[in-house]
Amino acid sequence: MRELHLLDLAPGQVDFPHARQAALIVRTTHHLKKVKVTQDVQVVLFCGKSDPLAPPQAQDLLRGHWSIENSLHYVHDVTFAEDRSTARVGYSQLNLAALRNAVIGICWLSALAGGKKRAAIASDRRAAARRISQAISKVVDPLPASQPDSP
Repeated sequence: MRELHLLDLAPGQVDFPHARQAALIVRTTHHLKKVKVTQDVQVVLFCGKSDPLAPPQAQDLLRGHWSIENSLHYVHDVTFAEDRSTARVGYSQLNLAALRNAVIGICWLSALAGGKKRAAIASDRRAAARRISQAISKVVDPLPASQPDSP
C-alpha cells in the first residue's frame, strides 16, 4: 500500500531555496511468509515556480523519474556489468562511467540516424559491451570529415 501526502512550503521553510512543495510517501509492505509489516518513508521536494501539484500529478512525476532511473541502471548494471567493475584507482571509476555513457549515447545516435527500432538499439548496446575497446575507440577517435554531396 502506498500513501502520498503533499505539503505546500513557504519560502525559506526548508534549506532548499527553490522548494515549493514537499511530498511524504509511505509504503507499507505486508510480508506473508515472515508475517510482518514494514514501512518505508520517503520525503521528496518539488521545486519550481508553477502552481502546487495535485496528488495525481506528483505521482506521475515520481513514476516518470523512476522509469528513467531504472532503465539507465539496467543498461549500466546488466549490459555493461558496471557492478562487477574492479576499477578502484584514482578517478578510474568516474572515467569509465563517462566512457560508458558516451558509448550508450553513440548507440542511440547511431540508431536514430539509421532509423532503427528500440530493439536494435539494445542489440547495439550489447554488441558495444562485448567489444568495449572498439566502442571506446569510436568515442575518443575524431569523427571522419563529411564529404560534400556531389551534384
